[in-house]
Amino acid sequence: MSTLHVRAQLRKAVAAQLKAASIVAAASVFEARARPTTDSQLPCLFVFTEDEAGERYTGNSSQRTVELVVRGRVKTVGDPPQDDLDALAVEIERAIAGARDFGGLVFDLQYRHTHSNASANSDRQAGDIDVAYDVVINTANNDPTRSI
Repeated sequence: MSTLHVRAQLRKAVAAQLKAASIVAAASVFEARARPTTDSQLPCLFVFTEDEAGERYTGNSSQRTVELVVRGRVKTVGDPPQDDLDALAVEIERAIAGARDFGGLVFDLQYRHTHSNASANSDRQAGDIDVAYDVVINTANNDPTRSI
């Protein structure tokens, strides 16, 4: 039994799935909202959770809806990064769909939204794309480390 909160278990499971997938950023997957990155680490992915809402599911369990975000970061020279960001989003969505319940941890997973932004200076352009999901995890009321 894990001693990690189900949110931490979710981040670890998603990061492991993305690392195992044959995607361009698999070598640089971080379980963090942000961290400094070098050009050699790009493209890269950040896996983090944002908001969580809960409600009673049964007498002894709660249903938690966690916002999971996978942020992709790329840099380009010359061309704007939007096409690279969209290609990375395709890879993220396919990898997440390939492990829909993450070994029984997740009760339900639903794509929520995508948001991207880009910046440019001199000949270097960079961009981020956030692919967000609503993830439902059922837990015991007295144990947020145990998915049921």
